[in-house]
Amino acid sequence: MLEGLEYVKRFRHFKGDSSKRPQRPRASAKRILKRIYGDQTEKLLRNIQEIHRDARSMILNDVYGKVFARPGLTLKERELINVTVLALQGLDRQLYSHLRGSVRVGLSAETIGEGLLLVQRITGRSTRTARALLRVVVSQRKKW
Repeated sequence: MLEGLEYVKRFRHFKGDSSKRPQRPRASAKRILKRIYGDQTEKLLRNIQEIHRDARSMILNDVYGKVFARPGLTLKERELINVTVLALQGLDRQLYSHLRGSVRVGLSAETIGEGLLLVQRITGRSTRTARALLRVVVSQRKKW
């Protein structure tokens, strides 16, 4: 979604539906977002707001307030799913952020790497870039 909105950002005439009042984000949405993005949370929210004026509330309310907050999967499981999907789609900027988020929520680099290799074996698609990004994340962990 973010990649698509960023592409649309080039067209300033795209304003979206301004008839809807932005919803206040659920407390759980902000808490989940902070667990994944850490100190980068406010920067992320500013960047999302620049992409589209309604994007911030959509991300907070729909993605993190509804999808990530639903019962059934742990945050670790959700992040591992995000990492594998983003790796397969080649969305490296978001992948990098979610690799960091995966480590922040407690996934080990070994578990993430094994997940990426398993996806590669099943799909036949390379996860070499994703595994390289994982090595970067692990090497930079002390900085964030």
